[in-house]
Amino acid sequence: MKKAISLLLASVMLFGLTSCGKERHKRSDRDIDVTLSGILPDRKVDIEDYKDQEGIMFCAGDYCCGPMSYEEDVWDNDIYTVYYDGTISKVTNYTVSGAVCEEAVISDEDYETLLNFCLETSRDNPFTDYSEVVDDGEEWAFWYYQPGSSSGTQFYYGYIYSNEELSAIADIVSGYFR
Repeated sequence: MKKAISLLLASVMLFGLTSCGKERHKRSDRDIDVTLSGILPDRKVDIEDYKDQEGIMFCAGDYCCGPMSYEEDVWDNDIYTVYYDGTISKVTNYTVSGAVCEEAVISDEDYETLLNFCLETSRDNPFTDYSEVVDDGEEWAFWYYQPGSSSGTQFYYGYIYSNEELSAIADIVSGYFR
């Protein structure tokens, strides 16, 4: 079942990546202030070494798990893709009308936070045994892509309501499109 869900998520993500336009947004000061101090280790990486890379660095998917009607045009999911060059895209999928695409440029601070999150998580794998039991709502999935890799490593799929670190990462990527 998890493999089927992973394949479905990957196909939705690929659909979104190939159908995205170029509408750009910038995260404003009005957006939620997300800080990970105390949640993630304060490790410094030289982000310029990574910004020279091509391709996808990180993906996050936000999926509706509540009751849904395919006769009405309702939100189904959002796929956020962060590229090594510092751009971020969001593909919002609706049940009837399809995909809506947006793009923005993330701040160096958010880029560094996401990169550190990916590096720490891919090394330590802290979410292996983490799960939450919820009846409905939104589930999230997170992937990291090594530089030069065309396939990502999924390191979490499930609810994130009680996890500060995953919620903060979700707030960072979604904050560019509010």
